[in-house]
Amino acid sequence: MNEQIPQYLKLRSSKKKHVQIFVICLVFVACGVWMTQDKDIFYCIVGWISVVFFGAGVPIAGIHLFVPSRSYMELSNKGFTICTFFRKYFYRWDEISNIGVGVISFNKMVLFNFSEKFKRAKGTRKVLRFISGAEAGFHDTFGLKAEELAKLMTEFKNRYDSELQSGI
Repeated sequence: MNEQIPQYLKLRSSKKKHVQIFVICLVFVACGVWMTQDKDIFYCIVGWISVVFFGAGVPIAGIHLFVPSRSYMELSNKGFTICTFFRKYFYRWDEISNIGVGVISFNKMVLFNFSEKFKRAKGTRKVLRFISGAEAGFHDTFGLKAEELAKLMTEFKNRYDSELQSGI
């Protein structure tokens, strides 16, 4: 199976989820505008709150929909890069100890722990491990099921981490 693993793979966020969020935000903004026309002050206030809150979600969801470089994961022979809203983070395979699937707030996610080689954010990692059972995780599965992404990442790690350690 390891022979089938490429040296580089780029996964992008699913647009389906962002289309749903975009449409939901637009619907709530429209409902909020309609509510602001009511004579009852309570409905008017709730309407304005809805317009402001969900109105802020429209451009954010729009950026996720229409800007291709906004969110992705790159798997390579050296490690993986995760990009979320234009911020990139790179982790080497030897900095990761294990990768698995867990549920946080009813969302199935890919979770992972760091190895002893990863020296950053030790206090934050302890808190996250206490709360969720893992030191880090991904907000997105990039078009795959959580189990599929965890398996793919584990295969990359197993192949390329052992190659890095043996000097290949």
